[in-house]
Amino acid sequence: MIGDTLREQMQQADERRFVGRAAELATIDRLLASDTDIRFLLIHGPGGIGKSTLVREVARRGTAAGYRPVSFDGRALPATLDGLRKALAVDGDRPLVLIDEIAALGANLLSLREILLDQLPGSARVVLAGRELPPADWWSQGLDAATRVLRLDPFTAGEATELLTRRGITDPTIVNRLLDWSHGSPLALTVAAEITAMGGELAAGTVEEHLLTWLAGGQADAVDRELVEVAALSWSVDNRLLAAAMPGRPTRAAMSQLLQMPVVRRVGNRAELHPVLAAATRARLKSDNPTRYRTLVKRIAEHLAMRAKLGDVGALLDLSELIEDPAIRAAMSGGASVTHLTDIATRSDLDHFASLTGLADSPAWAPVEQLAALAPRHTFVVREASGRSSILGAFSPLSDLDEDVVTDPLLQQLLDVAHKRDAVPHQTFLCTPVLIDLDPEVLSESLRVGNAGAMLRAGNCDMRWSIAYYPNADQIPRDYLQASGYEPLRFGPDGTCWIADFGPGGIVGFVLATILAEQGFTPLIADESVLADADRLRIAIDTAFRRSEKDLQLRAVLELTHLDELPAAEIIERLHVSRATYYRLLRTARERVLGAD
Repeated sequence: MIGDTLREQMQQADERRFVGRAAELATIDRLLASDTDIRFLLIHGPGGIGKSTLVREVARRGTAAGYRPVSFDGRALPATLDGLRKALAVDGDRPLVLIDEIAALGANLLSLREILLDQLPGSARVVLAGRELPPADWWSQGLDAATRVLRLDPFTAGEATELLTRRGITDPTIVNRLLDWSHGSPLALTVAAEITAMGGELAAGTVEEHLLTWLAGGQADAVDRELVEVAALSWSVDNRLLAAAMPGRPTRAAMSQLLQMPVVRRVGNRAELHPVLAAATRARLKSDNPTRYRTLVKRIAEHLAMRAKLGDVGALLDLSELIEDPAIRAAMSGGASVTHLTDIATRSDLDHFASLTGLADSPAWAPVEQLAALAPRHTFVVREASGRSSILGAFSPLSDLDEDVVTDPLLQQLLDVAHKRDAVPHQTFLCTPVLIDLDPEVLSESLRVGNAGAMLRAGNCDMRWSIAYYPNADQIPRDYLQASGYEPLRFGPDGTCWIADFGPGGIVGFVLATILAEQGFTPLIADESVLADADRLRIAIDTAFRRSEKDLQLRAVLELTHLDELPAAEIIERLHVSRATYYRLLRTARERVLGAD
């Protein structure tokens, strides 16, 4: 029956448009059951992910289950404790208290907890929603046992399609275009459906304005668009990146302003722009002001490359996000994934992959087993959210391998290739990826997440050479390998061995050169050949270092690494330093020598 009032009609339309969230709804139904110990439900996720929509669905289900919903917006609750007590003085039995935007309560959030515990009857249920979870103190005194947490992820393709269908978007061409554009964001899908339904085009500027108004609300006019543009081009922003992107602007004040924007999420000392707004802003900036777009990309890329050269693996992954070529970006970029993760491989993982590929008793599996045994901390598996494994691999720098114990003939051949090309051990990585299948939708994300995870686990982004062995000849991602600069080696069964030389600038130089070339700039790659030329290196070392204790240590690190070419483990033992300290000293010493050459 159609409601008699506009409010009732709006509520009914909202209910008809609710889609998806089957797993979350099961948890909500458990919260509302009479035979449960759960009293609190915390819903969290980024802006536009559907938190408020789900809270409204909780209210509807609560009503059907005999509860009395009472809704609050954290931004409108009183700032004083006395005011909070009065606002939350809920009468009657079985209240369902729903509080959205809990971050607005700030320091009062812990006081809210005490008020709810002291004032609400035992039959009450409480649902809190916000971008972040409450602080650690919230969970004390046994509250964790009575609380369930729901983190909202982007919609699946099926859920997104259903949302569009319920908004009247059914043309397959339009649906597929919106699915690709939205990346599963309910907010992006809703905004795009509204614009499309009104006959409008998804022009970058139009989408950006709609998103900004939706996310920032009444504060949209106060948002500094120049800061938003920088944040849109960077996976995350800190003081140093902001200073590089906007020279001459007071960095601390700008960073403070950025962190206060309602469209930005704070992560430690860094700021992240809402991803859907970031995509729309990038598209608008590239279309309307290509000169500024190119300039910002260049400044940000050069800054991140500098940090990556100094050993910041995260900076390399952020740098890779600036690549526009879809094939290269799919192989290199390191953005977070909601569908895949990397984990340390176990014995059961090795056995599982050996069985699935049918190689358990084949000589082709021996190199995988031996490299995994020699480099256990560099051996990982990529898992999908469902728990299914998609990639297994070891990814180890030669400097971490004891080559004297390598007995597998194929691994020995691959090591010989590295030596014949005068590859520096700590810049040369040996890997043995095992793929389950080549489904394009699964493969692209699996490879991207696997590459990022391997680099982070290695803790070393100073890679020039990558040598790969794919044991399953039927599962070789040739398009990906060729897009990433790999070439097949002329040995091994059925073209299973590949090598990539990223040049004197290593992987960092390769990524930076790709980005600059895409933006029409001539890349300037530092000549690091001095590190591979023993005579030039000795001269550079004598020029760069004095006789202080610190300089003698830096000199020893370079000589042992590049002249003596000792394994990293032996150098660490000789110098009595940690692994992290060794790589920090090596980075510092290399920078000094390259500056002196």
